[in-house]
Amino acid sequence: MRKCLRTYLFSSILLFSLIINAQSQLSGFISGEDNQPAAAVSVMLLNPAAGNNIITYAFTDDKGYFNMSYTAHTDTVALSLRSLNYSDTTLLIANKTQELHIMLPTEVKAIKEVNVRGTPIVSKQDTTTYMVGSFEKQSDESIGDVINRMPGFTVDATGKIYYMGKPIDKYYIEGMDLLEGRYGIANKNLSNKAVGAVVVLHNHQPIKMLRDKQFNDGTSVNLKLKKKFTTTFRAEGAIGIPYPRYNANITPMLFSPKHQMIATLQANNIGNDLSTQHHPFTISYNEIDNYTNTKPNLLDISSVAPPGISNRERYLMNNAALISFNYLTKLSDEEELKTNVSYYNDRIEEEALIETEYYLENDTTRLREHTQNTFKKNSLITDLIFTNNASKKYINNKFRLENYWDKAETSINETQQLQNAKLPHFSAADELDWHRMVGKHFISFKAFVDYNHSPQQIQYEPGVFDDYINNGEAYNLATQHYLKQDLHTKASAAFTLTHKRWAFSTKTFVNFSLNKLNTTIDNNDFEITADSLRNQLDWTESEAGVDEKISYETPSLKLRFNLPLSYINNNIDDAWHQASQYIQQAIFAPRAYLNYEFYNFFKLITSLSFSKSIGDINGLTQGFIINNYRSLNRGLNQLPHKYRYTGSFRSEYKNPLSGWFASIDYRYSLNHSDIITRQISMGNGVLQSEILPYDNERSDHTFNGEVTYYISNWRSTIGINSTNTFQQSQYVLNQSLSDRELQTNIAGLNINWGYWKALQIKYNFNYTRTRQRTTQANSKFHNYEQVLDFFFYLTKKQWINIRGEYNFNENNQQTFHSWFGDISYAYKPEKGKFSYKIQCRNIFDTQQLISYWNSDISLVRNTYYLRPREILLNVSYRF
Repeated sequence: MRKCLRTYLFSSILLFSLIINAQSQLSGFISGEDNQPAAAVSVMLLNPAAGNNIITYAFTDDKGYFNMSYTAHTDTVALSLRSLNYSDTTLLIANKTQELHIMLPTEVKAIKEVNVRGTPIVSKQDTTTYMVGSFEKQSDESIGDVINRMPGFTVDATGKIYYMGKPIDKYYIEGMDLLEGRYGIANKNLSNKAVGAVVVLHNHQPIKMLRDKQFNDGTSVNLKLKKKFTTTFRAEGAIGIPYPRYNANITPMLFSPKHQMIATLQANNIGNDLSTQHHPFTISYNEIDNYTNTKPNLLDISSVAPPGISNRERYLMNNAALISFNYLTKLSDEEELKTNVSYYNDRIEEEALIETEYYLENDTTRLREHTQNTFKKNSLITDLIFTNNASKKYINNKFRLENYWDKAETSINETQQLQNAKLPHFSAADELDWHRMVGKHFISFKAFVDYNHSPQQIQYEPGVFDDYINNGEAYNLATQHYLKQDLHTKASAAFTLTHKRWAFSTKTFVNFSLNKLNTTIDNNDFEITADSLRNQLDWTESEAGVDEKISYETPSLKLRFNLPLSYINNNIDDAWHQASQYIQQAIFAPRAYLNYEFYNFFKLITSLSFSKSIGDINGLTQGFIINNYRSLNRGLNQLPHKYRYTGSFRSEYKNPLSGWFASIDYRYSLNHSDIITRQISMGNGVLQSEILPYDNERSDHTFNGEVTYYISNWRSTIGINSTNTFQQSQYVLNQSLSDRELQTNIAGLNINWGYWKALQIKYNFNYTRTRQRTTQANSKFHNYEQVLDFFFYLTKKQWINIRGEYNFNENNQQTFHSWFGDISYAYKPEKGKFSYKIQCRNIFDTQQLISYWNSDISLVRNTYYLRPREILLNVSYRF
């Protein structure tokens, strides 16, 4: 594996040297015969040796200047200049870096007849603009429906947006980030009729003073509204059968140059998942040493894996409510203040038949369990954010409060086993990000404080693990308590020196954290005092270090090296097991990154990194913890040392002129750890897990590919995608060390055909195959899903949608088929603001869906119970 990494490193260096040597820069000034600047002249660079194929292109600005970088392997190239006001001119020039001054003869070209049609996609420098009117359909209900149809974009089942296979960083509306990653609210409620264009911001640096100084390879989206002052309102209500089905949505929005506001009140029990509008898709804390303060699920009931279909409305049995208020006001041209408040309440029920095969050393154990779960979600998230984003300074302070009161219940085999969990969590965090220009250089300071408190518990009735908890005697009730508290503080200061295309940054940082973890087990409400069944850990961690960063940037080439060195002190106190320890160590984690763009269409990205971590407090629990009613776990008095070597290569091709968008991504990682988890079979599917000291490795290969072609004349998009992973690892079952190989292949085909005005066709095909090889057994299964949509646009006022879905699963010569069908009719008066829709979902009343998943020692088959046939009548009002 290390040989592969060295080969990859050598290849990357060779690629970099070839790129440096082949790159050329061409700039110039174009004027007319009167020496006045010639604006908006099309400048195309052609390859005469390859049939005048376009190498790259640009347009002159208002002052007549143009600039382009390119790579060509010929001695000469052709420069083609075209404009309505000047004569078309083609020049042969040398293939080298140069600056030109060209004078064009004046020629006014008469056009007898003009057929005007807007260009659907326009690309210029680091922006790609999609005209919404070229992609919208009569059946669209929000801007998210239109974005999902645009080539290069993918919107998953949760509403998260991907561009060229990568999730977007920011979601702006008129250049303002109102929603702070919680953009599902706008994407699902903002009318597409209010949006004129969707602008993709490539290599987007959100901090103004760092633009052209500090490269950012992130991609963001900006919605350009049709009106400077926009007020929209959505009110929607639906009722249906069986039972009292309902859906309600009231969402007013306001957008102006100084103020933005989105408020929403929603409730439904028809399978519409409101959590996707409550939780952010991106979290700014990821920018601080990869830290994320998400709610931990320290304990949980016996959950059921969801079925393998993309449409969650088929199986989500919910009763949800969401209240959200988001307001942004600009205090000045640079300063803004934001408030985001979101409250979410939901009751989710799921029912499934779970059949598990455990592949043990000399035997196979089969379990069959009928599981009924109820999740009670209840949470409040509040953000208060101040931002000053000026050309010479940047200040961003974000304060967040999160409070969760989640609960969960389960019944297995008709109350043979009852579980009841309380899963509260509280978090308070503040993040400060400050930058300041000092001449041509800049200094920056970051600080982050986060406090978390999670007192969670779960009850099992009747009691479990009799031999460990009640001397082998059956008992009525076991309660596992788990209390975790932590305080994290992080601070860093950096000074960046710039010289021409080079930047040299020195950052010093200090991190400090306090962690407390207490676990106890109650037997019939009496706490057990045996040390083997309780934990009391206190962990103090401090880290100080320096990070040297060297970067080199041109319009087409970005190169960056990070050389962080830190020293960590860990002081761990284990009260019950007399296992206190003090650990010191140094960590050096270098990273290298290269980004090269050429021909204005191609982009190559490669990176290499090494990282080291020492695990967390959860792995030090030497007292047993009941993770679920069939699993009893304990850790080891040893902090694991984990090393990770990672190499990645990504290639992108984006040509809006021809309609092609493509990306290829390969990633390899080698993970080394000095501990391994051992699972001990206790019979009847019950497992005891413990951690052992043992050096082991895991290797991962991941290959992703995606190609989208937009046929402009036919207003149609065709896309294919593929993800392939191969993993090798080790595991311990009882006394045996075994190897595991896991291979997953995913492929998809998406067609959105809009050639006919009266008919739109959408087709999606998704295929998944999984193979696993272990010492005990080999398993393989595959499934595919096909979705076919017909939209018949009868008139401008009414349309019909017929939808069919087919799901196929196969495992061990067993095959399962599932069919779904929906039909809906919509009527919208041409000048009215009301619209009406009646729909019948799950026409065939399909009640079950089978899916598979596996672990290193088991194969699980889920028979998931679905929502029944439903008929809904919907009335909506929008302006």
